[in-house]
Parts: sequence; structure tokens; C-alpha cells
Amino acid sequence: MSLVSVMKVFADINQSMEIKQYNDDDNLDNHFYKKVKKNFFIDLKFGIHLGWCIESVIGSSFKIDAMYLSPSMELTRNLLNSTYYYNCNIVISEE
Repeated sequence: MSLVSVMKVFADINQSMEIKQYNDDDNLDNHFYKKVKKNFFIDLKFGIHLGWCIESVIGSSFKIDAMYLSPSMELTRNLLNSTYYYNCNIVISEE
């Protein structure tokens, strides 16, 4: 189901009119935005792995961050980083 969810995200992104307008230079009215936009693009990467993790809250009363701790999370981060190495959008572990 994770893979189906990721594919649905890609389908929704490709069908989004707002993103199509963002990518279309003719629709940009602001000169500053045209200059800045050429350095930015929409790119999604996913690393998918099945495993366990512990969710924890770290921070103070002013700022709270959710942390996910486990060897499985480290493997998932490595899968995500490998998408750049293999020049692809999704890397899935065998498990």
C-alpha cells in the first residue's frame, strides 16, 4: 500500500494545475519571481522500507520535534539518499 500511496502522490502532482502554472514561464507576471524560479524545481524522492521504529518527542515548551528512532529508519534514510545516486524517484527495500 505504501507504493500505491507514492504512485498516487506522483499522479496528483502531475495533474495539478497549480504546478503546471508554476512550471510555465509565460504565466509568471513578477520579474523577480522569473529570475528566482530558474533555480528551483519540484522534485520528490521516496525511500520505502518495512520495519519498526520508536516515535519520540524532543524539544522544549517552545519547540517540539518528532523523532523516529530505529535501525529501520536509518536504512530508510539511506534508501532515500540512494535515489540521488541512482537518479530515480523511488527506492524500495526487498523486505
